[in-house]
Amino acid sequence: MATIAPPSFQKYDTGILPKIAISGSTVVEVHQSQNLQDIYYHVGQLDDTTWNYGPSTQYDDGITPGVALNASGTVVEVHQSNGGSSNLWCHVGPVNTSSKSISFGKSQQYDKGTTPSVALNDHGVVVEIHQSNGASTSLWYNVGQVDTSKKEIDFGKSWEHVNGVTPIVALNNNGLVVEVHQSNGPSFNLWYTVGQVNTSDKSISFGESQPYDTGTRPAITLTDDGRVIEVHRSQTFDTLWRRTGTVNAATNTIVWDNNGISILYGQGDTPSIGLSGANLIQVDQSASFALMYAATTLADHSNWMADNLSLLGSRQLQQIVLPASHDAGMYTLESCFPGANSCNTQTQTRTIGEQLVGGSRYFDLRPVLYNSTLYTGHYFALNAGCNGGALSDILSQVKEFMQNSRDLVILKFSHYFNRDSMLAGFGTAQMEQLINLVTSTLGPVLYTGAVPSGGLATATLNDLMASGGRVLAVFDELDSSLKESGIYSYLDRSNSALGGKTGTADLIVYDVYAQKSELDEMISNQLEKLDNPANHGGSLFLLSWTLTLSAAQSVVCGSYSSYVTSILSLADQAAEALYPTMQQWLQGGQISTTYIPNLLYIDNSRGYATEVALWLNQQLLA
Repeated sequence: MATIAPPSFQKYDTGILPKIAISGSTVVEVHQSQNLQDIYYHVGQLDDTTWNYGPSTQYDDGITPGVALNASGTVVEVHQSNGGSSNLWCHVGPVNTSSKSISFGKSQQYDKGTTPSVALNDHGVVVEIHQSNGASTSLWYNVGQVDTSKKEIDFGKSWEHVNGVTPIVALNNNGLVVEVHQSNGPSFNLWYTVGQVNTSDKSISFGESQPYDTGTRPAITLTDDGRVIEVHRSQTFDTLWRRTGTVNAATNTIVWDNNGISILYGQGDTPSIGLSGANLIQVDQSASFALMYAATTLADHSNWMADNLSLLGSRQLQQIVLPASHDAGMYTLESCFPGANSCNTQTQTRTIGEQLVGGSRYFDLRPVLYNSTLYTGHYFALNAGCNGGALSDILSQVKEFMQNSRDLVILKFSHYFNRDSMLAGFGTAQMEQLINLVTSTLGPVLYTGAVPSGGLATATLNDLMASGGRVLAVFDELDSSLKESGIYSYLDRSNSALGGKTGTADLIVYDVYAQKSELDEMISNQLEKLDNPANHGGSLFLLSWTLTLSAAQSVVCGSYSSYVTSILSLADQAAEALYPTMQQWLQGGQISTTYIPNLLYIDNSRGYATEVALWLNQQLLA
């Protein structure tokens, strides 16, 4: 599954409404002035993750520009007139990479409307889409052919499409078209349409409009083999989300990866993306009119550890960073006690299988015995909480994932609750039931190697993955009489002053959460713990990037109001702060090869922590 590495945005100009296009290593950007109704371009070359851009060049007056670029170096630009007019105009011209300029022809009026978007393929076919002028929210499109000698476009008639706002269009060399837009009216639903260009009558045979997410300002890019990457802004926060998929041309639909789940990948306002090969460039606008770019590459979360063994393989487990899922089984709720609900109990929205696909590799599983069956659970007290996913189903999801994965997956079992007897902890019979379920389901893929003298934290990935993808199963409070092949002991370690446990185990993890509902307080708490040398050495350090509801917030959750703070809404706040905080700590020296946040432990695991972990590993180890 193609995914986007974490963006590291850099300022390149000021303005609003930037759009980007890329072909090979050549990048063309257009934007509107934040003060005047003038439009500008930048031309530059992409060198890995650096865009060597030229000066900002005004090429016309107007608003809401869009741009496209093909392999021949032809640039097509579209925009709306300034001064309240709804005339739509286009420019055509070749790009000059040496002078970082574009030799545009004269401005050509082609239609009336607002918010135009344009796409261009290597055959010179142009697809343009825009919203109607006036009060109408109908979308209209034009198909044309570039005449490079005249620097003009021979457009056909204007065709009515569907209703919506802020459309963006993509086109590949096979004539396949994908268009995305937001619903008209007060709705934040996002829709796509897929179609095929008919060059004979300059039309597009579109399929039905399909809803796929909620948000604003969607953007999309399309490859010749039908792969798409879509990004959009949240309708609630200044957060950016992305998804990938493959077009089914026979049904004019998109088969989304990750079960159609969008992944949070950064912060922004007006995203635009361009893709060429594995190189992805994004531009965005900040609240202060700064224009930012980030050049990234496509990554693969499903085998991200195996794909990076050249970097990670010789490193000990305690020297690398892994994404981790807190209360991983609480993606569903069952058999809740009174007062417990999704607001104050649910910690995840993705199944274990979906969390695995998103790249999470450490799972906090808390077994509950209920009606003689093993579930997961999240309990604040013996009579306060809910059951989560059934352990048999969770382990089956892990087994299915491991059939095609070459990565290491750690399953940590702790916080046992015998709900049948209303007793905290498991006795020998319950532990045997749990171990038998794990070994019978995962036996062939369980790690069974010897424990190094320094513990499993000192084992290298090459050793742990010597036989391919493996599951490391570790159990808190494991009696030595229950140890067998593939079953290892675990211990939570913290300072004794904090009530932490002491002793030895095969895998020891420093795991102390902040128990704060305020983001700044949680960050300060975890930094203090990361910065303490007593919390490192011989074990893994778990960075508990989780916010905890206060007692009052947990009680108010019973109102089920959409405005009430929930665990999941707090998780979104924490997720927004993860990457910028890791950047700050790395630059400030709080994160180093001595002080490593080995486990990025989060609620609502959706893949973003994987991208941050990949980035941290590259920064620390490359």
